[in-house]
Amino acid sequence: MSSADSKPRIAWVGPDPSVESSKAAYVSARLLPFVREIFEVDIICEPAQLRRLHENAYSRVFLQIEDHPLSRSLNHFFLGIEEKICCSVVSLCHDLYFQPNAESELDGQIVDWLYSSANVLFSSLRNLAVYSENVKNRKNGSVKYRGCYLPYPIDVSNSSDSVGCDNERLQIAYCGTTLLEDRAYCLLPVLSSFDEDVCLDWMLDKQELEDARRLCREFNFDAVKFHTPRSPLGWWGLLDGSVLAFHTRFSAYGDLGPYLGLSLSARSPVVVTDFAEGAHLPNEIAWKIRAGEMEKADMMELLQLWHSRDSRLLRQVAAGRSYAEEYFTSPVVASDLCSRLY
Repeated sequence: MSSADSKPRIAWVGPDPSVESSKAAYVSARLLPFVREIFEVDIICEPAQLRRLHENAYSRVFLQIEDHPLSRSLNHFFLGIEEKICCSVVSLCHDLYFQPNAESELDGQIVDWLYSSANVLFSSLRNLAVYSENVKNRKNGSVKYRGCYLPYPIDVSNSSDSVGCDNERLQIAYCGTTLLEDRAYCLLPVLSSFDEDVCLDWMLDKQELEDARRLCREFNFDAVKFHTPRSPLGWWGLLDGSVLAFHTRFSAYGDLGPYLGLSLSARSPVVVTDFAEGAHLPNEIAWKIRAGEMEKADMMELLQLWHSRDSRLLRQVAAGRSYAEEYFTSPVVASDLCSRLY
């Protein structure tokens, strides 16, 4: 018997991991090398391939759910054959709220199915909290499972031990969109009015460039470098020269993806909005901005603390790196997932 034959066989349902086009594909690319050491993995990335779930014997099915066209099509087809699957399904949910679209009714069925499933993992602490509360409120006594947290895995190389507060220039890394939810319209006027030398490295997708340039002109801020496309690998490169990493987001939809974990593992203080995903982070590892009336004042206070080399920022950097190494690295996340797939 070969070593492959002796391994439990699982089906891995999600977008093609060789093309990191979505959060699910990113997770697959990071975890599969470790998961394959324990399991024989059959990757299913097309709706037509889902028939293999009831044609073959699997010990488990691993399904990723997210608000992305590639994943939604797989999830919709999966619901049509789910009752024919003989083994248990372990789901990893990246999005509990889906943006309105032509298939919103089917998206709602996916979420309803999650609430009747016994093995659900969440890549977002905020989505886990919402799910747990909703399960508690639903009249479904048969569901005892409350879900678990499985963070986005990150690959961390050895970076400099010096922290961003040591830099003379205030260089900020930012990967938010140009939409109101990501708060660029708050950040840019604060940077424009800050008295010290400041530069913004803004990572975004190519189709956002025109709106980003318009915002910078509107707020009279030209010390900005645009970097496309938005990608985890590109973000890691930006972090190497930054002194602050901004992840300000105020929205019920989406999350901060793998970018937050990468920032925590780097050498720069991390800034989040005290809402949704950011609100569920320990206060010791990130600087939290209050969205709304105090938002710009909070941002300016943070810049001034950086300028004075406030020791609180240094402590947050050390705590954030320890937190990321303990919970977010790919081998750690893969080990946790494998224990749940057995």
